[in-house]
Amino acid sequence: MNAINTGKTSYNRLGAFMLADIYRFTYINDVYGFDIGDELLKAVGRRLKDIFRPTDIIGRVASDTFGIILTDLKDKEDIIIILDRLREAFEQPFNINGNVISVAMQIGIAIFPDNGTSAKEVYKNADISLAKAKKGIEWNYVFFSDDLNSRASQFLLYKTNLEKAFEKEEFVIYYQPYFDIKTLEIVGFEALTRWKSKELGFVPPMHFIPILEESGLISKLESWLINQACKDLDYLYRIKLFARMSIPVSINISPISFKNENVYEKVVNIVSKYKKTDLSSCINIEITESLFLENFETALFTLNKLKSSDFKISIDDFGTGYSSFSYIKDLPIDYIKIDISFVRHILDDKKSKSIAKTIIELARNLEMKTIAEGVETKEQFEVLKSLGCDIVQGFWLARPMPIDELIDFLENWEHKKLNYY
Repeated sequence: MNAINTGKTSYNRLGAFMLADIYRFTYINDVYGFDIGDELLKAVGRRLKDIFRPTDIIGRVASDTFGIILTDLKDKEDIIIILDRLREAFEQPFNINGNVISVAMQIGIAIFPDNGTSAKEVYKNADISLAKAKKGIEWNYVFFSDDLNSRASQFLLYKTNLEKAFEKEEFVIYYQPYFDIKTLEIVGFEALTRWKSKELGFVPPMHFIPILEESGLISKLESWLINQACKDLDYLYRIKLFARMSIPVSINISPISFKNENVYEKVVNIVSKYKKTDLSSCINIEITESLFLENFETALFTLNKLKSSDFKISIDDFGTGYSSFSYIKDLPIDYIKIDISFVRHILDDKKSKSIAKTIIELARNLEMKTIAEGVETKEQFEVLKSLGCDIVQGFWLARPMPIDELIDFLENWEHKKLNYY
């Protein structure tokens, strides 16, 4: 109880108390004996301490039940990620005096202050959750909150299926064209990942991209995306659908990838496979402003290397996050994308229109081009054109489409675009 109170008062943000019970521990004692069981409990405790942060508190509260206090959490979803990491850490069985023993857990979780204002109440609610968890299978997690139970179940279901999605080739690219606002000439595409799961059906990107980032699979997806986009581009050029070789395809790269790996090396290694077509000038690396929050200098160094190798760079969702004139002037940016939230309200909200105008003027002064995303009506298009925007993207002109539909679209666009004048 004292430890829970310490966790509740020492930090300003959320905390959680977890009661983790070893699945079928009585059976382990019966098979291997109490001495082995005792040694296993010590080994489990050591592994738990290796997984959690120094600020978290871990201890045994009953013979085969561990209490874990998570302190200073940013948000509730952090707990789901920690539970997933816990499960992964216990995939490796224990070797106790030559006996190989697999350990699973059933866990009840209460969040403070949401699920209790006193240590006694938090413990009681975690215990109630554990009782529910023990009615289920191994690695069963139960939150005292129904909403979090639902989110945890969805996270684990998606993650399990995402791990298999690469082998099953369930990811596909949908391409959405960009258009020059004055001529309606196609001047680029955005490569958008779609997941067509055999088990779950069509899953929206907003549901699976965060899970890929949190689980470390985002780099694998990006490598696949770059390679497939290069393959598609190479094919489009070889069948002579483009009169010139400089039409770029935009590919989103997560800030997590910039933090955890050599993005420059990854991109160059993949693109260099297509030497005959020389695709480096046709790849536009799309980033978000959050990339610069943690380590501006490292991010800038990588972007400059990409730029020096002829890659294009664009910054997405500009104006919605951490926009700063102090850094934008130093970045090797080719395109600034005006976020859809400003475009959507550009007709009925003076502030949205003013922000869009400011971004367009800023880009022009810095010799960058602007791309307005989410253009859904002719009226939005005309306003953006009057403001001096360079490029537009949106459903009014073209929806995202798979490669076979894109080929048909490209073949017919010169005739079709006459309808938009």
